[in-house]
Amino acid sequence: GVMDGETGLVIGDPAQAAEGIEALLADPGRYESLRTAARSWVETQFDANRNMERFVRLIEDGLSS
Repeated sequence: GVMDGETGLVIGDPAQAAEGIEALLADPGRYESLRTAARSWVETQFDANRNMERFVRLIEDGLSS
């Protein structure tokens, strides 16, 4: 998920969304940092090989208990 200030901005209402957008528009470096971190997180969490390895471990653990 979104990690506030690390991979994106967690917002609670439209006013906070507007403030977040304005802040990112005013600070392209911060936008780029959040964008890069978010992409890296997605690539890691949703990597097919990694998820298959997790799935196989779950099955193996289930069979051995």
